[in-house]
Amino acid sequence: MTSRFEKISAVAILLVGLVLMGLFVVEPIWALRQDVARQVERETEQQRDLAARLLTLVAEDDRLSSSIPPSIGWEGSRIGEVSARIQSAITASARRLGLQLRSVTAIETEPLAGQQTAGLRIELEAPSDVAMTFMRSVEATEPPLMITRANLRRVNRNAPGITQPFLYLRLELTAPVRISG
Repeated sequence: MTSRFEKISAVAILLVGLVLMGLFVVEPIWALRQDVARQVERETEQQRDLAARLLTLVAEDDRLSSSIPPSIGWEGSRIGEVSARIQSAITASARRLGLQLRSVTAIETEPLAGQQTAGLRIELEAPSDVAMTFMRSVEATEPPLMITRANLRRVNRNAPGITQPFLYLRLELTAPVRISG
């Protein structure tokens, strides 16, 4: 009789052990697997959304790039001549606002929508209100100039009658150009 009782006890202990193992080992692993599957599903959905947005942006960029008329831009027979014209326009704009440019340097630029470009880096210091007016005037220039990079820092400088803080500006400008001849 004890042997039968021992067999039943052993089977019961084995079953209890399997149930406990299921509760403490298998169930957490199963729950982790489900969490990972849900996370993968969310990430996949986000990736699909980002891909759709990217396709929309690429299509919009293509549409806008193709709408740029080929005749827009600064014209000249050589890139140096065009850069000099751009520099002259920037200097004139600065003078109208009473600004003195610290430096003007030609820089390499990438083509814009398949059109050749010229670039300049300019540096200046000005009261913040005048600096913002200057940046707006640069972007309103015809033919167009685009500020492609701007570095603005506050400068500790006091000037009589100036209530605005002084800013140091380093701007990189890109202009579409058309070389003729």
